[in-house]
Amino acid sequence: MASTYGITIINEYQYSIKDRQFGAIVAKVKADNPEAIYASGYYFTAGPLVSQLCAAGIQAPVIGQEGYDGQKFIKIAGKAAEGVIITTSLDRDSKVKEAIDFIREFEKQAGFKADMVAASAHTAVMVAARAIEQAGSTGPKAIRDAIASVELKVSTGTIKFNALGEVMKAVQVQVVKDGNWHYYAVIDDPLLLAPPAEDYFFLENIMLYIELTLQGLINGCMYAAIAVGLTLVYSFLRILHIAHAGLFALGGYIGLLLTNASGSLILATPLAAASVGVLGMAIYRLCYQPILDCLPYVALIASIGLFIAMEEMFRLIFGPYGLSYTQPTLQTTYTIAGMTIRAVEIVIVIGSVLMLGIARKTRMGIAWRATVDDPQMAESFGISVLNVRYLNFFIGSALAGVAGVFVSLLSNLVEPTMGGVPSYKALDIIVLGGLGNVAGTLFASLLLGVTEAFGTIYIGKFMDRDAIAFAFMIIVLMVRPQGLFSRK
Repeated sequence: MASTYGITIINEYQYSIKDRQFGAIVAKVKADNPEAIYASGYYFTAGPLVSQLCAAGIQAPVIGQEGYDGQKFIKIAGKAAEGVIITTSLDRDSKVKEAIDFIREFEKQAGFKADMVAASAHTAVMVAARAIEQAGSTGPKAIRDAIASVELKVSTGTIKFNALGEVMKAVQVQVVKDGNWHYYAVIDDPLLLAPPAEDYFFLENIMLYIELTLQGLINGCMYAAIAVGLTLVYSFLRILHIAHAGLFALGGYIGLLLTNASGSLILATPLAAASVGVLGMAIYRLCYQPILDCLPYVALIASIGLFIAMEEMFRLIFGPYGLSYTQPTLQTTYTIAGMTIRAVEIVIVIGSVLMLGIARKTRMGIAWRATVDDPQMAESFGISVLNVRYLNFFIGSALAGVAGVFVSLLSNLVEPTMGGVPSYKALDIIVLGGLGNVAGTLFASLLLGVTEAFGTIYIGKFMDRDAIAFAFMIIVLMVRPQGLFSRK
């Protein structure tokens, strides 16, 4: 069908509704150098994707669909939203009385701008009401027959149905101009609404492989910042600290709120780290320490319960839809040998290198490892096991908080469930790295990041990106059950 209109589909890539980091896909799209990009998704996925495409220097216009429709997409994508085109149901610049009245009354009563969801719901109610009126009955068959004959002018256009019961109406095309949605075009050619042809091509390019590797290492560094804290806790207490993911999300929220309030990420980041670190110590004292002598699954259950409670608290306090930075920082981009990298990604890499140095070279890192290997011997040399545990929880939690801040900057979105996916990937990583091995965790994080980057491009059509992590772990454990970097 695309060829009928002179369109060539260069490539297709898949991502899930949970994805917020698109480095591998962005690298491949940049190598493809398309004239236009069509990307579907809801605003919380589309916003980070469009922002990252723009940050990579990709100038091709982005075309989306009604999942983008709403001011939240524009807020998340920021300046990158300008010029984005979508197919949707609501024309904000419509001259039709029904649309004008709906937009005016909705904004008056709701207190925010109307979007496609509101317009579609209004349309559905109006159609149902007209059908019930025509049927003169509330019987299902009578209403169904009446709907089939309805022809009604509403906020989304003139609605009628064909013999198959499918809605027949023109599709509105909107574009972002000056931070708002506006009229762009109308699609009324039925052929244009058919599904696109499926073409998939692999482009072997050495620069692409280098960029995929770079993006994989960046994602790996992000995973490392989360997983190291889990490893430290497991090393000392043999507890799988699932609630660590909640601390990661909390760091994102605190960093975002403080940055928006003060305008200073430099101020917000250490305050977020310190706050989350203190909470981590409190979790150890109040949640784990009283049950250290119990069976291991008791602490695991407590940790899972605490994580779920934290997610629900975030949802109640901050809302279910997520928050965004008013002025995202560290978004400056640098181009090196044709590869684009953002300042926030550089900071994440530097942070991971510093973590490895702390764990292997400093007195504090030596105290960690000594306490893990032989607690009694470490204590005889003057190392306080209890103090090291508290320090362990503080530093591990603080690292999770910092990771939450920088990951939220990557996607310009903090939401209650942002800790869910990183939590199980972090568990995957500490198993691959050899349980309790900090250096192994760091290397496993990098390896998983690179594996995901290549896997997203070359097997993403058959396997979800997040499933790649577990598939990789299963394959590794079949060959090396003790993990890649475990010490016998």
